[in-house]
Amino acid sequence: MDKQYFLAPYLANNHWSLFIISPTKKEVFILDSLKGNKDKNNYLLSEVIEDVFKGTKFTWSMVECKQQNGRWACGFMVLGYMMEFIWQTTRVATQKDIDQLLRIIMPWFFVKMFPNWSYTFK
Repeated sequence: MDKQYFLAPYLANNHWSLFIISPTKKEVFILDSLKGNKDKNNYLLSEVIEDVFKGTKFTWSMVECKQQNGRWACGFMVLGYMMEFIWQTTRVATQKDIDQLLRIIMPWFFVKMFPNWSYTFK
């Protein structure tokens, strides 16, 4: 396998979390903005990853990450985690970068998810 990392946004029970899978290092990192006392066994995706990479003994880590205040921010948090991970070796994402990306991505997301919904994004 030639990929060093796979980023896997995961939606379960109306909550987004992020799995960062490194098959070469045999590591999986779970970033969850409502982490609590969870471990890999709380996520069905963990079983899928183990099935896909049969015979690979992964080290699983729950990452200490920013936690959300309310119940609605998990998708934004996952997007932020992904941006931080991707840009960690190139540069630090500024709030302006994040806002600009959201202005680009969110209209596309809403059009795809809610085709009859109309809203003007500024």
